[in-house]
Order: sequence, then C-alpha cells, then structure tokens
Amino acid sequence: MCSFQVDYKTFLTILNRPDGFKPAGTPEEFIRGFQVFDKEGNGFIGAGELRYVLTQLGEKMTDEEVDELLKGVQVGADGNVNYESFVRTILSQ
Repeated sequence: MCSFQVDYKTFLTILNRPDGFKPAGTPEEFIRGFQVFDKEGNGFIGAGELRYVLTQLGEKMTDEEVDELLKGVQVGADGNVNYESFVRTILSQ
C-alpha cells in the first residue's frame, strides 16, 4: 500500500489534468454518503455541517481548502446546501 500526502495546489493540478482525472467514486456514491448527514431527508445539509464533514472526517481538508471548494456553491438563506448539487458541481470541475 502506498501512502503519501499531496498539498492542495498539487491536488488541483491533478484534478484538472487534461487526461481526465476520475474521482474515486460515482456522484451517486458521494450523494449517498452525504445522505447520512441529511437529518430531515430533504436533500440539504447545513453549510457548517458540510464544513465539519470535509475538515474532520475521512480525508481531512484544511479550512482554506474548504473555503476554495465552497466558492460558487449556493448556500440558502437558511444556511443549508443542496448536497446533490454540491457533489455534481465539484465533480464536474
């Protein structure tokens, strides 16, 4: 097993490769992962909770990385994010 760390700038370079970086998982798999945090079953999670998930669970991101990732993501007046839209936006970049 190979284990190494990549800084955010390198990650973005890899992500934007012209040969078509393929994320480890389908949009549907990522969406199912976010459904765990969707307490009301309405397709939305709080922006704060999304930040917590991205910075504290799994492959932890820094606050700066999350800020960059969340640019252009619509947060509703109630502070919630449509996670399906979020996943599809991020994976289409």
